[in-house]
Amino acid sequence: MPLILNPVRRCVDTVKRHKDFFLSLQPLATIAALLVGATWTYTLTNQFRETQPKLTIKQEVSNWALADGSTLIRVDSILTNSSKVQIKGVKGRMIVLRILPETKEQAEQYRAGKIYFPCIGSTGAPIPTCVPEKGLNLPAASRHVFPINELAGYLEPGESTPYWRYLQLDKDVQVVEVYTAIEKPGTQGDNWVFDSVFTLKR
Repeated sequence: MPLILNPVRRCVDTVKRHKDFFLSLQPLATIAALLVGATWTYTLTNQFRETQPKLTIKQEVSNWALADGSTLIRVDSILTNSSKVQIKGVKGRMIVLRILPETKEQAEQYRAGKIYFPCIGSTGAPIPTCVPEKGLNLPAASRHVFPINELAGYLEPGESTPYWRYLQLDKDVQVVEVYTAIEKPGTQGDNWVFDSVFTLKR
């Protein structure tokens, strides 16, 4: 029995003699554990991101004056698969909004203090998570909706596909807003969205 206890006692004595040294190692061990945990979390997150589709949207607007004085614009959206996985079912919508100068109906609404989007959907129900200040209260005539549903059935990683539409507007138009929303495959109501404002060339 003393033969067994002697090594144990020697270990205990060693720990007691070097107590301060072992205590100084504790913060280092904690930091090492945190680093290992952070690395593991980052690895899992990165693997998840690499398996999720991601779409990049780029928009451009060109405009010309027609003989009758009206304005012809062309709106381009370039959709690029910027992920490492295939994107299936490329569909959504493009909305072109005539912003300025104000129409008579806009001016009347703005004078009445109704400048922001009312956050009411096409069905008349409130839109959850809607922020009024992110949109203007525009008449129906200023809103032009184009469905995106005839594009390629899928996009390979790094592949791009264009979508464009022509639109004839009045001669006075100066500023338009373009909103492109593409449905994320396998989700309900979740979209890739890109929204930008363009001042037309004169």
